Amino acid sequence: MRIMGFLALIPASVLLTAAFFVLFAVEKAAGKGLKTFGKFVAVLLIVVAAFIFSKGVYTVVTGKCPMAQVMQEMCSLMPGCAVKK
Repeated sequence: MRIMGFLALIPASVLLTAAFFVLFAVEKAAGKGLKTFGKFVAVLLIVVAAFIFSKGVYTVVTGKCPMAQVMQEMCSLMPGCAVKK
């Protein structure tokens, strides 16, 4: 399950790339309101990327994948599920 932590780098890097291009576009924008909105969107993208990255680090360090735990709980509620705890 630790590999899932390393796979979290992919969406985090995509979000950081999107934030970079949003900030790049903000510099070319003319309106003050548009610049403020663009900076807000960029900060939001960076915060979400940091959250995803921190979950990836948690998964690598502990070996517990939060998504796998949720899936196991959901599977235990289903009568015909083959995967049990």
